[in-house]
Amino acid sequence: MNLHYDIHFNPFQVNRNFIWVVTSAFLVVLILFLFASPQQCGILLPGASIGLTALIFLCVVWNHRESVSILDIGVLYMAAFCCYSLIPIVAYLLSGMEYTAYSSTQFWLHPPNPEMYALVSLRYSVFIAAFACIHIVCRKTVEEKKYLSEPDMPVIGALLSLAAILAIAMFVIKILYGVDFDISYSDNLREMNERFTRLSLLTQQIVQNMYGMLFGMRFAFIIVCIAFWRIWWCRLLFGFWLLTLFGMYSMEMGARTGIILSYLGAVLLWHRYIRPFSISLLVMGGSVLLFSFFAMSILRGHEDLREGLGILSQWISESGWRAAFSFGTEFQNGFAGTYDLYRLKQTGMIETIPWQIHAVDFLVLIPSQLLPFDKIGPQQWYYEKTEAYGYFMLNPIGQAILGLDWVELIFRGAILGWCFAKLHNWYSRNSDRFLVVWAYLWLVAFSYYSIRSMTFSFLYIIIYQIAPSFLMIGFISHLYSKRSPDLVRRLISGARSTSLEYGSK
Repeated sequence: MNLHYDIHFNPFQVNRNFIWVVTSAFLVVLILFLFASPQQCGILLPGASIGLTALIFLCVVWNHRESVSILDIGVLYMAAFCCYSLIPIVAYLLSGMEYTAYSSTQFWLHPPNPEMYALVSLRYSVFIAAFACIHIVCRKTVEEKKYLSEPDMPVIGALLSLAAILAIAMFVIKILYGVDFDISYSDNLREMNERFTRLSLLTQQIVQNMYGMLFGMRFAFIIVCIAFWRIWWCRLLFGFWLLTLFGMYSMEMGARTGIILSYLGAVLLWHRYIRPFSISLLVMGGSVLLFSFFAMSILRGHEDLREGLGILSQWISESGWRAAFSFGTEFQNGFAGTYDLYRLKQTGMIETIPWQIHAVDFLVLIPSQLLPFDKIGPQQWYYEKTEAYGYFMLNPIGQAILGLDWVELIFRGAILGWCFAKLHNWYSRNSDRFLVVWAYLWLVAFSYYSIRSMTFSFLYIIIYQIAPSFLMIGFISHLYSKRSPDLVRRLISGARSTSLEYGSK
């Protein structure tokens, strides 16, 4: 039976709860404007615009659904965008519009001008408004299948084989060259980076993408466990793996990406295919995740969890509540880099912009060995223009500032909204297929790259990580197609008759 059918959105049939939420948000914004100073109003306006755009976007996407959908690339990108834009804006207002030595380097060395800060914030709001409008228009609302089909035996064998090959290869590289992408922040990161750059360019490219493919195997593992959730040892293995990830991070205190995205993938699939969470639980869980993200930025770089917690508690006790909001987080660092880029352009410190910077979205897809000219990295070019050597990533807002500005902001936001809508439509039509769910979850988890970094960062992941993984899985599973291991077949054959029944409940 085909479970897909179109649901045409009627603007006159809107969930009343959503109307109350949006109306209440508007009233809160109006009250804030009444008590804000003129300078604060200039910054509050784009911040309120971003928040209201996100709220209306979610209300439209979730309208008339049985449960809210969070395995949605549009929803996750909107949440990430608010983190990288709305949170820095709100924190700036709560800090008294002042920054300290604990803030981002760019903001500490060049305290922002409120008017320039407001103009940069306004650019963020224009971009996300264009994204939201086009995404809502282009996405198709269908009833997605409520179950996840289990992968075939050859596919499982191919997944295990590919994971083993990639893990062994990365281990050999670590032994031979001392390159470890999971290094603790308390270790010498500069030395590890130097070891990596000593490798040949081709080796660097291969190793980097092999690590990305190995990371993607985490999502495949989560999907397999969810597909065979009826089997007790799959549930046990899933829980043990999550606890192991937490234990490893607690001991190493390294990069947050691995554990955050792994847990995010587990939550998204559980909510989608096992049992939906309530909105209140999602809000509470998101708040805990956000706080953990902030805490990790302070805790990492220390020998163990106890030392990091001591530093965190000491900083909280010594800093006033206003100074606490000025602390340089991942989100503030990204915003600070964009602001500094705008400052450099407005003050005439950027006169000429290499064409490679404008085309970086697509040049990054072509290996340097195939180009008759040199690539120019945005970070390297930026550091040649500024004396504030802080964190910098060229994001869509920065790309537009260096290009056609307001016109390019709208264009980039609209094109990205269209791309993500098409990806969502593709997933919705095939939401029970293992490979489709794997690719979609992979892209959903890394969708934040399209605001943290370049607009079309997801294209690199598709071409150099997802596509090679799928090709290798297809080749290896073809070899296994006539020789599925009997032991594996007996262990998971029981799930085939129960997964459909369980998923339909």
